[in-house]
Amino acid sequence: MDQVAKNALVNMVPDLLLCWAVTALTENGWKGFFITFAVLQGLYFFLWFKTAVWSWILFWVYDKRSMSRALEKLFSDSRFPAPDNYVEDLDDYLTEIMDDETIDPSLRTKAAFELGTLNGFKTTRNVSLCLKISSASKTALDRYARLVEPTYD
Repeated sequence: MDQVAKNALVNMVPDLLLCWAVTALTENGWKGFFITFAVLQGLYFFLWFKTAVWSWILFWVYDKRSMSRALEKLFSDSRFPAPDNYVEDLDDYLTEIMDDETIDPSLRTKAAFELGTLNGFKTTRNVSLCLKISSASKTALDRYARLVEPTYD
């Protein structure tokens, strides 16, 4: 049994106990137990959906601009080189800096650190945050590319 299934089973224990208590108090039997369980799951889904939708609305209205500015400031403060025209993803941009041996090692280390942070978000399966960072980073990379003169060898 994988870890996700184990976590799901452990997280259902309070729900099952609550369903059992409701069934015992109302004397509805198994039918009442499963109806209570279904209602709880529906309530959880509604609350999750409401939170997810509200989070994305706030992101598009306010947070994308704020996150994009923060990323652009990070690029500027770290003195990262201008992104190529073909770089569309923050992962690719940071990997490109990290792998370029002509760039100062301290700058490559900063890029590796930021890439590790992004991978940490992916490891925790925070998909919504990863999508938001990806969306904001595209805007930040475009603005930063126009701000910084590209260097040609």
